[in-house]
Amino acid sequence: MKILKKYLSLGIQFVVFMGLTMVTVPIHAESTHSSQSLTADQMKELKKLQVEMYAIELQLDEIRQKALQASPDLKIQQDKYQSLLLKTMKEQGNNPDPVLARMHQIEKELKNKDLSKDKHKHLVAEYQQKTIELQRASYDAVQIKQVHKAAEDLSKATVTAMSKQEAKTEELLHKMDQLRQQMQQLAGDKIKSSKK
Repeated sequence: MKILKKYLSLGIQFVVFMGLTMVTVPIHAESTHSSQSLTADQMKELKKLQVEMYAIELQLDEIRQKALQASPDLKIQQDKYQSLLLKTMKEQGNNPDPVLARMHQIEKELKNKDLSKDKHKHLVAEYQQKTIELQRASYDAVQIKQVHKAAEDLSKATVTAMSKQEAKTEELLHKMDQLRQQMQQLAGDKIKSSKK
């Protein structure tokens, strides 16, 4: 259940910080797929943007956690959304349970201190692939009107609660959006240059 909560928390972060899951999946799929043919400078820039984005995600997640603690109603709304999302994923034939179970197994394996570098690299890559699978499944679920509306409502309520908790929330969200646009532009430039 710990990994399920972790994944669902991640899903909420995508909903809140990246403008609904439907926006994030193409970005992650694009950056993962296209990163293989980016130039060294583009890769360097992409990694820099990812590091910046991760740092902001951590700050926003800390604010979100405080907002959840301060607002029991928001926690209830989040739990209802998570249940609806999982139910819809399963109804669409995207049962996340086996994927989550494998991710949990990978987490355990990664704690092994005797793990070779190659095995570690392979497990991390597999974990990232499983995360993308879950993102795609949640993306499909969010296409359903009821789930989409619940995601939007939760996003608005979460941002409002976070802004009450921490004044710099809007600024951080704006910076996150700028970074996301830069990553999209970098991927777009790569696509344009590869078509020439």
